[in-house]
Amino acid sequence: MKKWIKLTLYSLLGILIIGSITFLTWSQFTYKPTKEALSLVDDKKDEGNIVFGEKDAKVGVVFYQGAKVEAEAYS
Repeated sequence: MKKWIKLTLYSLLGILIIGSITFLTWSQFTYKPTKEALSLVDDKKDEGNIVFGEKDAKVGVVFYQGAKVEAEAYS
Protein backbone atom coordinates (compact mmCIF):
# COMPACT_ATOMS: atom_id res chain seq x y z
CA MET A 1 0.00 0.00 0.00
CA LYS A 2 2.85 2.41 0.74
CA LYS A 3 4.27 1.90 -2.76
CA TRP A 4 0.94 2.96 -4.25
CA ILE A 5 0.83 6.18 -2.17
CA LYS A 6 4.45 7.00 -3.01
CA LEU A 7 3.83 6.44 -6.73
CA THR A 8 0.71 8.62 -6.63
CA LEU A 9 2.49 11.47 -4.83
CA TYR A 10 5.45 11.39 -7.23
CA SER A 11 3.07 11.34 -10.19
CA LEU A 12 1.15 14.36 -8.86
CA LEU A 13 4.40 16.19 -8.16
CA GLY A 14 5.61 15.47 -11.70
CA ILE A 15 2.35 16.72 -13.20
CA LEU A 16 2.54 19.88 -11.08
CA ILE A 17 6.14 20.58 -12.10
CA ILE A 18 5.47 19.97 -15.80
CA GLY A 19 2.33 22.13 -15.66
CA SER A 20 4.21 24.96 -13.93
CA ILE A 21 7.05 24.90 -16.45
CA THR A 22 4.59 24.82 -19.35
CA PHE A 23 2.62 27.78 -17.97
CA LEU A 24 5.74 29.86 -17.29
CA THR A 25 7.04 29.18 -20.80
CA TRP A 26 3.68 30.03 -22.40
CA SER A 27 3.34 33.27 -20.42
CA GLN A 28 6.63 34.61 -21.83
CA PHE A 29 5.43 34.64 -25.45
CA THR A 30 3.41 37.57 -26.82
CA TYR A 31 1.97 38.52 -30.19
CA LYS A 32 4.23 41.17 -31.70
CA PRO A 33 3.43 43.52 -34.58
CA THR A 34 4.65 42.56 -38.04
CA LYS A 35 7.29 44.65 -39.80
CA GLU A 36 4.79 45.48 -42.54
CA ALA A 37 2.25 46.82 -40.04
CA LEU A 38 4.88 48.93 -38.29
CA SER A 39 6.02 50.47 -41.59
CA LEU A 40 2.46 51.48 -42.56
CA VAL A 41 1.32 53.06 -39.31
CA ASP A 42 1.69 56.76 -38.50
CA ASP A 43 1.69 57.03 -34.72
CA LYS A 44 3.25 59.15 -32.00
CA LYS A 45 4.44 58.28 -28.51
CA ASP A 46 2.97 60.54 -25.83
CA GLU A 47 4.10 59.87 -22.25
CA GLY A 48 4.49 56.17 -22.96
CA ASN A 49 1.15 55.90 -24.80
CA ILE A 50 0.63 55.34 -28.50
CA VAL A 51 -1.45 58.14 -30.01
CA PHE A 52 -3.12 58.23 -33.44
CA GLY A 53 -4.88 61.14 -35.11
CA GLU A 54 -4.83 64.87 -34.61
CA LYS A 55 -4.36 66.71 -31.31
CA ASP A 56 -7.39 68.95 -31.88
CA ALA A 57 -9.82 66.03 -32.34
CA LYS A 58 -13.00 66.36 -30.26
CA VAL A 59 -13.74 62.63 -29.98
CA GLY A 60 -11.36 59.84 -29.08
CA VAL A 61 -11.25 56.19 -28.20
CA VAL A 62 -9.31 54.69 -25.33
CA PHE A 63 -8.19 51.18 -26.19
CA TYR A 64 -6.70 48.82 -23.64
CA GLN A 65 -4.61 45.97 -24.92
CA GLY A 66 -5.51 42.52 -23.75
CA ALA A 67 -4.53 38.89 -23.72
CA LYS A 68 -0.90 38.48 -24.71
CA VAL A 69 -0.86 41.04 -27.53
CA GLU A 70 1.59 43.93 -27.40
CA ALA A 71 0.11 47.42 -27.81
CA GLU A 72 1.98 48.07 -31.07
CA ALA A 73 0.39 44.99 -32.66
CA TYR A 74 -3.04 46.64 -32.57
CA SER A 75 -1.92 49.54 -34.75
